[in-house]
Amino acid sequence: MSDIVIATITFLGVMFVIPKFEFGSNLTQGVVWGIISGFTYAILSMLNRKYVKEYSSSVIDFYEQLVATAVLIPSVFLQKPAFHIIDVILLIILGTIFTGIAHSLFISGLKNIKTQTAGIISSLEPVYGIIFAVFY
Repeated sequence: MSDIVIATITFLGVMFVIPKFEFGSNLTQGVVWGIISGFTYAILSMLNRKYVKEYSSSVIDFYEQLVATAVLIPSVFLQKPAFHIIDVILLIILGTIFTGIAHSLFISGLKNIKTQTAGIISSLEPVYGIIFAVFY
């Protein structure tokens, strides 16, 4: 019950950030997409926690990435990006190491910690990225 209260307070706090609630505004659209993203991330994390007891993290991760690929592949045909060889190499590195392996380890970690704790830790990722970028 306390989680619902905290989520409601957080949602109301986000609403105060929006000066005017208009769907034509980029700020409002960004906030709405952010809320949808957070909600779907929470559902995904809870499902991961449920299924990690039955299946290996690599199997769960494989199917998640397969679904994401199926959903996102049409955007390649709509956007028609120009790929260079370095882009392809970097995408392979990003996809295997920083997405596939990292996400599989994250799912595996859900065996030992609460989903809420894992969500808090993963939400700090942008902070780590900014700190590391300072030293780059």
